[in-house]
Amino acid sequence: ADSSAVYQGICRKLGLDWTIKLNDFATQGLYPDLAIVLDQPEHIGINRARQRASGLDRMEREKGEFHRNVRKGFLRLAKKYPKRIKVVAANQAIEKVHADILEWVNGI
Repeated sequence: ADSSAVYQGICRKLGLDWTIKLNDFATQGLYPDLAIVLDQPEHIGINRARQRASGLDRMEREKGEFHRNVRKGFLRLAKKYPKRIKVVAANQAIEKVHADILEWVNGI
């Protein structure tokens, strides 16, 4: 539901509020207790994806503006739902990212 809100509601410009209402109807208001956004500048994420053996998928081949909007969209949702969506800086050392994730997971 959160990804739909960002990708369709914000990035594909169907409307965030409308997409959230549709998700509420489809899930009967069921949302996860915790969602973690691994945040990093979009160019870092794309560069990491390029290093995979499988290459870039359809979404990853979108223009930079699309990826900036995706990032902004998830950060916007995290501000809208701060009790269930937590942001972890993914451009830190992997051990720090892991520790930050565990802190949120163990706190539920």
